[in-house]
Amino acid sequence: MKKFLLGTAIVISLALVLGYLFRDAIGYWVAGQMMSPKTDFDPAASPATGPDAPDYTKPQAWSALPSTVDGADTLAGSFTDNQASATADVFFIHPTTYLSPDAWNAPLDDAAANDLIDNSVNVAQASAFNGCCRIFAPRYRQATFAAFFPAAQAGGEAGNGAQAMNLAYSDLIRAFDEFLTTHNNNRPFILAGHSQGSMHLKRLLTERISGTPLLSRLVAVYAVGAIYPKAEVAEEFFDLPVCGSATQTQCLITWNTVGPNVSHFRDASDDVCVNPLTWDAADATHEDNLGAFVTASKTLLPGVADASCVDGQLMVSELRSEAFANLPMNMGTDNYHILDYSLFYASIRANAMDRVAAFNQQP
Repeated sequence: MKKFLLGTAIVISLALVLGYLFRDAIGYWVAGQMMSPKTDFDPAASPATGPDAPDYTKPQAWSALPSTVDGADTLAGSFTDNQASATADVFFIHPTTYLSPDAWNAPLDDAAANDLIDNSVNVAQASAFNGCCRIFAPRYRQATFAAFFPAAQAGGEAGNGAQAMNLAYSDLIRAFDEFLTTHNNNRPFILAGHSQGSMHLKRLLTERISGTPLLSRLVAVYAVGAIYPKAEVAEEFFDLPVCGSATQTQCLITWNTVGPNVSHFRDASDDVCVNPLTWDAADATHEDNLGAFVTASKTLLPGVADASCVDGQLMVSELRSEAFANLPMNMGTDNYHILDYSLFYASIRANAMDRVAAFNQQP
């Protein structure tokens, strides 16, 4: 009996230790199980076109437009909204805000998902571009959060996750075509997104930008918070290099923000990382940061985060503010995914203005 009890105690202790060491991975797996829809993706119930698809000729299908009052008009500090006089546009694709297990794709009228888009994403991310550009941000039937967990990725292109992403992209490509046809009028434009939005940008770049005349009007791509392997970028976007300076145009920018204690679920060493404080791969100090954006107060805090590209990820050694201590949708220890824009907001805003100015000065 003593041996049995001792063995049981050892097993329990080992389980507790492993549970602590791998708590982020375990929590990630549990979340995936709890948030996954109970039925498989049904193409018949989710057609690419039909009454449930967004009609991008109507303002209701957009979360931000230059002609409407919306979160992308948000200003912090002494910033001004220059959309009325801007010489360029931005097509912004929001990240995942649909967390429900009810469906593989968000209904366009989901109140919780839209509240996050309107009052968090557009406020803390899309608004960074209202100094340089008119902002066009479509609503779309985004893939649910669980679509990115391993179980949903099983089956490749026939899997639930891939099919959900394909439906989401079918909306976005129609939105992009409407943007070009009705709104853009052959002006320069920026493509920007975050997380799921930046994943869709990868496909849009391949299918609609690279190797086409549209590339000549592209100022830059801010594909933040998604995985862009160097080899894939070189192969897929052969005419769209990684940005190597603050004023280079027709180039790609991406980063994934972490802290020193982040859990590593994959080898990211070959990922593209452009530092949003230096706009190349060089290191930056806290003093280089023009200002982080606090969504709740709509204020700027200079010097909150430093940044260095380390093994394909953007490493922040220390957050010098308690304003970002209790994060909603925490994705694990020192995983600053939802802060990819917020921590470097003022620097992103200034850089977008600089790139548009540089583009306009080209012969």
